[in-house]
Amino acid sequence: MSGEIDLYPEYTGTGLLTILKLPSASDRQAVFDKVSEGYKQQFNLVWLDPAPMNNTQALAMTQERSDALGIKTISQMAAKASELTMIGPPEFEAREDGLPGIQAAYGNFELKEYKAVDPGLRYKGLTDGDADVAVAFGTDGEIDAFDLVVLEDDRNLFPPYQVAPVVRQEALDANPAIREALNALAPKLTDDVMRRLNFEVSGNQREPEEVAKEFLTQEGLVKS
Repeated sequence: MSGEIDLYPEYTGTGLLTILKLPSASDRQAVFDKVSEGYKQQFNLVWLDPAPMNNTQALAMTQERSDALGIKTISQMAAKASELTMIGPPEFEAREDGLPGIQAAYGNFELKEYKAVDPGLRYKGLTDGDADVAVAFGTDGEIDAFDLVVLEDDRNLFPPYQVAPVVRQEALDANPAIREALNALAPKLTDDVMRRLNFEVSGNQREPEEVAKEFLTQEGLVKS
């Protein structure tokens, strides 16, 4: 708003809930339309095309544990919650769209235990067998790397968290090529692509800038 920056990446779910303070919704197009209209009216900011990726909150289990307990959905998890240990960041225990939100939507269940850990330790705890369920995000690289099962949000609690550039209208007017350049990138950022790129950073300890440049070069969007 102060003009210090011209654009930044934002999640549609964050725009809806945190910035515009609107009710949660699960329809991707409806959420995008609401944030696009709201940002234009209130801030004169423009949302460019959203990527297909959805970095929404999620719950994940190992394939083995999911099969053994017959849990594929959050409803099924809630039904067996008293037998389950969940691992995740401390704030998830208090956030409205965290554990309290899940409990409200899925029947006020009580877990056997919630293990609050540093976010970087969630997946180690899950794969080491210290927990049955891990708090995840939809584009975490570990989901594919460890062949995890993401539980279906069968009551549509979590809003979509698609990423899109938010641009000052003045910057877009002065540099209209911004729209074409970034809209060309958007459709390439699928869940599978983002999980792979994220794991290059979190799993293989590479620098984000290096991974991003390599991807953009391979896709022909920047020159090597």
